[in-house]
Amino acid sequence: MRTTVQKLKILDYVNHHCGHITAADVYEAICQDIPHVSRATVYRNLNNLAADGKIRRIEVPGGADVYERHSPPHYHVRCVRCGRLFDLDMPYFEQLQAQIRDPHGFIFLGHDVIFSGICPECQAKETKQAAPPLP
Repeated sequence: MRTTVQKLKILDYVNHHCGHITAADVYEAICQDIPHVSRATVYRNLNNLAADGKIRRIEVPGGADVYERHSPPHYHVRCVRCGRLFDLDMPYFEQLQAQIRDPHGFIFLGHDVIFSGICPECQAKETKQAAPPLP
């Protein structure tokens, strides 16, 4: 696969962005520098970069896939209120796959685990909304 200006911009954006971003986020950012870039070009390059191991794609059940810079495997938590994804600070259990009893004949290549919860920002909003108004 050849390296294009679009591909380099996309890789640079994902690598320098803190956190998790969707393809739509990347597209909007890249359009600022390359106004004529197509959405299909951005999506294709994101998928190719992820397949090549240059960035990481995380499939989010019930939500848009998110991308992050390439990093060691780790786990995530998704806020059930706002939908944002956060990294967790816990060991990655590579041996987890060895514990699977698989009657289907899979060859396991890795795993992603996404925990569910309510982020501190959404907790604060809910607490504020639930509090009675001051007299």
